[in-house]
Amino acid sequence: MTEQAYLFPDEDKALMQNSETSVQERLFYGILAREGLRVSELLDLTWSDVDLERGLLTLDQNKTAEPRAWAMDPAVVRDTLSTNPSKITKHFCPLRREGGA
Repeated sequence: MTEQAYLFPDEDKALMQNSETSVQERLFYGILAREGLRVSELLDLTWSDVDLERGLLTLDQNKTAEPRAWAMDPAVVRDTLSTNPSKITKHFCPLRREGGA
């Protein structure tokens, strides 16, 4: 049997509401699922790539080598802001440790 690499909508909802899963882990998954980023792209995002005020995400370095920018899912912006994000660290990803992934 192969491992499932996606969640159905009801499973996504259950994960997002699961208080036993840390807010950072839920936010990490939510950003991946809603913004279509690869894990490596999310881990490499810096605060300069993210404009929460305008809800804009810019990805200059990616697999296609073509810079991309798009409006973020409003739920991602809202949920990110609700975590009171700190811009003290260079990287945006809530699970990334500075100095490595």
